[in-house]
Amino acid sequence: MEEPKILHDEQLSWYEEEDRRLDYQVAFENQDYTENKGAAKKAERTGNKEDTDVKKLLRERDRMWKKRLQKAREAAFREGLEKGKKEGISEAREEINEKIKGVEHILDHAHLEWKRRQEAINPGLLDLVFELVEKIVGLPVENPEIRNKLDEELSNLLHEADTSVKPVIWICESDYEYVEGLVNTYAPEVTVSIRSSDKYNPGEFAFDTEKETVVYNFKEMLRDFRETISLPSWR
Repeated sequence: MEEPKILHDEQLSWYEEEDRRLDYQVAFENQDYTENKGAAKKAERTGNKEDTDVKKLLRERDRMWKKRLQKAREAAFREGLEKGKKEGISEAREEINEKIKGVEHILDHAHLEWKRRQEAINPGLLDLVFELVEKIVGLPVENPEIRNKLDEELSNLLHEADTSVKPVIWICESDYEYVEGLVNTYAPEVTVSIRSSDKYNPGEFAFDTEKETVVYNFKEMLRDFRETISLPSWR
């Protein structure tokens, strides 16, 4: 057996370099591994950069599509809003026209009813005129006092008669605003009274045709007028 050799420090060469992890692959298998590993790291960095660029592009494209989608939503909302307004206005007009059409029809019918009521009342007016003439027999027709008195009394009576003779159309309170324009249109020559009541539902209306009641009321008015009239006399 050989005797052990003793090595002194001066016989050894020490390399003072950075501590590196021992790589057996480099030491025993492939001397070019270091170069390959550097190339791999470079490729990895390049790949990471490409991945970053792709993610950036995807984010940019996502932002662009979101922007387009928002614009499309806003455009669709505006289009839908305008369409809804037009359809809503059109439906409202149709509803109002339908209501007005019914009231217009009943207005024409009511005007004929008013004429019939006037014809029923006319005989009473003629009777009144004759009675007045009998009361003032012998007095000058041109007498201003008599003329003014008769004009005043008859004007009040005829005004009350006209009010009571007019047929009444009853409508729903909420519908009155729809036919208000119609009332204003017919106002100059209207022969009908349009009134609202909470008894009726929207779209409903009723036509008062109680002619007999009107005639009876007018006869009562004539009787009251005869009793209250005061005319100058010779006495």
